[in-house]
Amino acid sequence: MTDSYDWSLRDTDLDAVFGSWCQALEEQVEYSVRCDAGNDDYLLNDFFLDTLDSHGCIPIAFDSEAPDELYSVGQTDTMEMMKTDITTHTESLLREHLAQEASTQLLAATPNEPGEFIRTWSNQWGDEVTEIIPNCLAKVFTNVQCTTRTEDQSFGNYLESISSSSESRDAFFAILRRTVQAVTNQFLESYAAVERLSEHKDTFRDACERAIRMGLGDRAPIVFNFQPLSAEAETDTGFSILWGLALPGRFLGNLGSLIAAKVFNVISDDLKFASKQGFKSAFENYSCNNSVLVEELVDEVFERAALSNISYLVFK
Repeated sequence: MTDSYDWSLRDTDLDAVFGSWCQALEEQVEYSVRCDAGNDDYLLNDFFLDTLDSHGCIPIAFDSEAPDELYSVGQTDTMEMMKTDITTHTESLLREHLAQEASTQLLAATPNEPGEFIRTWSNQWGDEVTEIIPNCLAKVFTNVQCTTRTEDQSFGNYLESISSSSESRDAFFAILRRTVQAVTNQFLESYAAVERLSEHKDTFRDACERAIRMGLGDRAPIVFNFQPLSAEAETDTGFSILWGLALPGRFLGNLGSLIAAKVFNVISDDLKFASKQGFKSAFENYSCNNSVLVEELVDEVFERAALSNISYLVFK
């Protein structure tokens, strides 16, 4: 994964990424302040202590502007092998354990009122699918082999030493999270990303200050104690002081977590897609003339069974 970070991100224009992130943050902040500033006693410290977090301004803005190259970081040989195995095992287990009647109903399905058919099928067989897919994931996660170390055991050996399938799934994602976070931190250090973000600190400050004033409307002068914009003031303003306190933890210290979360979610989505592909393969032969129906059925079953996010599935 270290190599994958380097291959995918070494040519990324981080300054452009930070610039786009700043613009997106300005929009998020203005909207959020408008929502929270209805109380007459809303102050600047409320923004830093509550609004930024309660509305997820920073992670939402970063997520929307994160570089596309982050989608390639999780496409390692190990992950590609796992996706193939998940698809194969999902198809095999569904064919083996799901009642034949479920397949027969698909074969007899007609294009008329597909929504009603999908709801009926999902209500009848969704619980069985919910049992089968986690078992498939556990099988793949327990058998996976790679060179990542956890204390004195290899990743694969560690998973194989766990007898419970639910524990193996939890262990896989716990180790994956830790691995992604560690490699992300290595990347940030190698490319001085935090230092480069720090160079944009005043740009972020000015964007947020403008957004807060816009969100406050006519009340802005009172909340800002009639002080000028920080960029125009000759001395520190109340806002610039608060910004200086918030910057190290909220932005510089949190950059690694934002990137790691994005990479982790991309991997999780890829594994979910692999499961859905296995589901489709298991049933498309029974409904070869209605592939759209199968596509919609897959989406319905995964949504109904809380399988929309694989990492949520294993931690729920």
